[in-house]
Amino acid sequence: TFGQLLSLVPAEFATDLEGVETSGNAIFKGEIKGSYSDIYTPSCLLEIEVEEGRFNYPDLPKSVENVQVNASIKIPDGNDLDKTTVNIPRFYLEIAENPIDLSLTLKTPESDPEIDFKAQAKVILDQLADVIPLEKDNQLKGSINADISIAGKMSDVENENYEAINATGQIIAQQLTYTNDSLPYDMEVEVAYLSFSPANAELTQFKAHVGKSDIAASGRVDNYLAYALRDEHLHGDFAISSRLMNLNEFMSSEKEVEEEDQPSQEDSKEEVGVIEVPENIDFEVNADIDRMIYDNIEMKNIRGEMHIQNRAAELRNLNIKMLGGIVKANGSYTTPPSSQPLIDFDFDIVGMGIKEASEAFNTIDKLAPISKSCSGAFSTKMKFKAALDDRMEPIEETIDGSGFLQTDEVFIEKFELLNKLAHELKIDRLSKQNIQDVNLSYQIQNGKAIIEPFKVKIDGIPAEISGETALLTQEINYTMKMDLPLDRIPEGLSRQATSLIDQLNNVAGTNFSTSGSIPINIRFTGTIEKPTIGTNYGDVSHNTKENVKEEIKETVKEEAKELIENVKEDTKAAAKAEADKIMAEAQREADKLIANAKKAADQGKDLAYKEAKKLENDAKGPITKAAARLAADKIRKESDAAHLKTMNEAKKKSDTILAEAKKKADKKIDSIE
Repeated sequence: TFGQLLSLVPAEFATDLEGVETSGNAIFKGEIKGSYSDIYTPSCLLEIEVEEGRFNYPDLPKSVENVQVNASIKIPDGNDLDKTTVNIPRFYLEIAENPIDLSLTLKTPESDPEIDFKAQAKVILDQLADVIPLEKDNQLKGSINADISIAGKMSDVENENYEAINATGQIIAQQLTYTNDSLPYDMEVEVAYLSFSPANAELTQFKAHVGKSDIAASGRVDNYLAYALRDEHLHGDFAISSRLMNLNEFMSSEKEVEEEDQPSQEDSKEEVGVIEVPENIDFEVNADIDRMIYDNIEMKNIRGEMHIQNRAAELRNLNIKMLGGIVKANGSYTTPPSSQPLIDFDFDIVGMGIKEASEAFNTIDKLAPISKSCSGAFSTKMKFKAALDDRMEPIEETIDGSGFLQTDEVFIEKFELLNKLAHELKIDRLSKQNIQDVNLSYQIQNGKAIIEPFKVKIDGIPAEISGETALLTQEINYTMKMDLPLDRIPEGLSRQATSLIDQLNNVAGTNFSTSGSIPINIRFTGTIEKPTIGTNYGDVSHNTKENVKEEIKETVKEEAKELIENVKEDTKAAAKAEADKIMAEAQREADKLIANAKKAADQGKDLAYKEAKKLENDAKGPITKAAARLAADKIRKESDAAHLKTMNEAKKKSDTILAEAKKKADKKIDSIE
């Protein structure tokens, strides 16, 4: 009986059939004959026939009726699978009076697959719940109509001999809706029309909604038969458009009550995950999206092209309006099979808000920590390469790039470096600055953002700034040079300078005044959050005549002694800081060496253990299994020994690095002493 045939369903699914009423007749035949080993495979025959099959779930008003099946699978020679044939001349059923009619013939599946497939179906999804029990709160609506016929050989597909192939038909889906309380959004396909020919499958119309997002698409797919039969590359050309695409709806785990209730930046990042690019597709996609929301970022007027091929997505001529500016980009996103995703982009950004960009992108905050304290807009052209972590964020030590940045005007406040500078120079207004005409070049290398010397005006005083920021630790090393007007220097030093200049004028017959300036070098070290600052004032008499009388030297000698003592202390402190930096850098290098060694050793060990496990799993028979276990144990022991050796060697190298750094640091302090 048909019910007895259904009883062959595996036990883990049997609960779904409990209490089901069945009727109809069935014939089931099977035969496996021959030797079965690592070398030989038996022949096989399977035949199934069903007549007037019917089943009805308890408490559901409608049933699956008129089940008609005639199917056979023949493998006459298990060692030549190319002789396999699959013949299903009849597979028919009616789901709540919705007919589904299929047939399939497959020959020579290995050498030259020959297929003859037909499918006709009309399904009203609203009626499925009357026939098949769905999970609680699941709702399906809409209709699917299919009429497909495909017949031909793989060789004709490969040779583009489309006249010998019959491939026609279409699939039409209308008003499809899927609702589930566990999903944060409803999914609806307003219309999808897919037609088939021997050469391609064409999506002539597609409109869908996911929550508040909409998407429309059209295009075609070539080589779909080769893709289906031999997993060859699938070629496609598509155009995609949308008025609103809210990507947060695809990542959130709860329904959003209001549109503005977007998940926080931190929560969204935890849910993103790596987006894999398929390996065996070759698609050209033209995108036209009016508005896109990702995390807490809103983008508009997104236009561009994307080429997806060999696990990489290449963006061409991408234009986006976001954060008050315009972004133009070209580049690629690649997902290698055994490493982190890689990005390689060229950006041209015009007029983007500095503070907004810092809040939106963690990478910008790392590259330019001052950005979160700025108000204004910036423009930049940059090249940017990096590996991405599991949250699709750049791994800082892998970032490599360069570029040029320009701002017409930027207001800076609540930035600790300026606060320190204002305190050191005793000029309070330096803690808030409106800086104009910033033009600078930068490079990103080995986890550091390196700023090449550039000129600005700080409180109207020309200055030159250069230095670097470590992206991972946020350690800084910057130098600022300026000629500080004498009337702007700290009061105590100003009185001293005035007294010295008066004596100089009296003795040397010169005419210097306090309207001059003193060269000053300011060095910023420490970290962005906790910076330290050191100043080095120039010689106030550096512009005097070479024949200054000996009296001047004697006059300033005593005061110079005091200044020299101060310089000594500053120099010792700087040397100590430099020594600490040497040890810190050595420790980071040693830690990185240990981490890389552990990663490599763990990977080697994992591979060896997988090899051992496979050896055990592939073994057949008790003797072979026993031998396989011995061999597997040997592989594991050798792997453990190799792992230990690698880690010991790494520890030895690490100790050497730290020892050499200690010598260098001690030498630095000794030389200053």
